[in-house]
Formats: sequence, structure tokens, C-alpha cells
Amino acid sequence: SGSGVVSKIWSQSNSTNPGADLKFDTDGTTRMVIATSSGSVGIGTEAPAKKLHVTGSVDGNYIAHIENTDSDAGYGLQIKSSDGVGNKSFQVQNTSGNDTLQLYGDGSLRLPQNPAFQARPSSEQSDIATGSAVRVPFGTEIFDQGQNFATDSGNSNAGTFTAPITGRYMLTANLYLNTVDSAPAYYALNITTSNRGYESIFDPDFGQDSAYWTVTFSALVDMDASDTAYVTLTQEAGTQQTDIATASYFSGFLAC
Repeated sequence: SGSGVVSKIWSQSNSTNPGADLKFDTDGTTRMVIATSSGSVGIGTEAPAKKLHVTGSVDGNYIAHIENTDSDAGYGLQIKSSDGVGNKSFQVQNTSGNDTLQLYGDGSLRLPQNPAFQARPSSEQSDIATGSAVRVPFGTEIFDQGQNFATDSGNSNAGTFTAPITGRYMLTANLYLNTVDSAPAYYALNITTSNRGYESIFDPDFGQDSAYWTVTFSALVDMDASDTAYVTLTQEAGTQQTDIATASYFSGFLAC
């Protein structure tokens, strides 16, 4: 004991209550329990539901801190599972009970809540205008992990991705074009984010119009929380005849 704090280790095991749990108390409050029936350890709870059950308010930034001070080798934390392929050996959940991290016995790592999306046009965008950037509508979501991709009601159903957190995002735009005109000075595919734009450009001076042409590029972009990203295509001059087919797509995910 010290500073008015009384510590004790006790168990109410007796003839009428054999094998009672072993409890560790400080100042009259149970801090840790070892359940004798299962061997489970509870920290912050007297009824551990798993082999190790830790609960309580956060002290600083972490509820637990595991540190390895050995400068030569060793693990800070080792998790070992005898489960085979397809079984999770480690998982982290949010307050809604959804897994945010899954580590499988075969070494596979999944981040089920990590922002990721792919969307395609709901219909062909025919005879795009010339001389200005035309936003490309992506009205059909193939997947939207995190629900961060949406149509922008203020821009003719143009698909917009909104970054939920600050980070580096890998974005890819792929446009399947029909009836590409040979007369324009250039075609420019742009991914425009709140911070800056990214462009892929080509000169269609092929001597004749092209029935089909695919233009695609990817960029690792910096985005702050709530920044947006969308896709445009510019045909500088020439005949208004180019179509953007539904095989086009816009995709992305949080890389780091």
C-alpha cells in the first residue's frame, strides 16, 4: 500500500465456491481478472469474453501499448494462429462492429473499410462538345467501398469522388472513345482534384478518323479530407462527333 491506495490479490475460493476467479484490486477496484474456469484474462472487465479481453477509456492515444526495446531483433507483437487458409488470425473492429483490418492465416491482409471505388457511365455520351473541358458522367457504381463516390447533382450527373481522409490516392481514368476526329489540335484527358490537375494528351493527326481509341492514365495524387476528384475530356477544335462509350471507367483507392 502507499499514498492511500490499497492493493490486493485475492480469490473467494472455498468449499462452497471452488475455483473462484483470481482478482487483482487497487483501492477497492478490480483491475484484472483471471478466470479459473477458462484461463481467460480480463483487464478492465471482470467477465472476459475472450482469452484476453481489454476494455476501458483511452489513456492518451492508445488503449494498449506494446513496445520492444531490443535493438537487435525480436517482435513488438507476435500473433500466431493454427488456423488454415481463409481463417482470420487477427482483426480490428470499429464501434459499429465492422472489421477495419483482417489478417488471415495465409498472410493475406484486408482493409475492408479502406476507400475504394470504380464507376462507369450509365449511357454513352455522344458527340461531345469541342473547345472546352467536358465532365464525364459516371452514373453506375461497380463498387464503392466506404461510400465516398457519388454523382454531382450540380454538374449534369458527373461522377465525383470525395476523399474521406487526408492521404495519397491512386486514381485511374480510362475512356473508350468512338469516332475520334483526326482534325483537332489535341484531345486531353484530365483528372482534376481540389489541389491540382493531372493530364494525358494526344494529337489525333492519324491521316483519317479512328473508329475506336482508348486513352487511359493513372496518378498517385495528394488529397486532403473532403477534397474532390472528377474526370474531364477536352477536344480542341475539329468536328463534334466523338462519343464516350459505357466501357469507360473511373476508379481509385487510398494507397497510403
